Amino acid sequence: MKKWVLLAIALASIASNSGCASVNKQTEGDKSKIQKSSDQVGSAIGKAANEAGKGLETAASKTGQALGTAAQKTGGALERALKKAKNWFEE
Repeated sequence: MKKWVLLAIALASIASNSGCASVNKQTEGDKSKIQKSSDQVGSAIGKAANEAGKGLETAASKTGQALGTAAQKTGGALERALKKAKNWFEE
């Protein structure tokens, strides 16, 4: 889970740095290129955040499934133990 967050941060940083370098080379009269560069930075950050979100969603889903399975097994074990205890007390 941490690797997705770190990947998103790294990609955002790279995109931001490349965008800033591009912006520094632009002239005042060339606003369309500056806007395009800014859009690319925003797009890269959005894509990285989206991928990080997918990774977190997958991790949460797997954790939920594992907890559900563990709860079912624990419930089954408790049920069997209670039946044995009941039978033992009834003897």
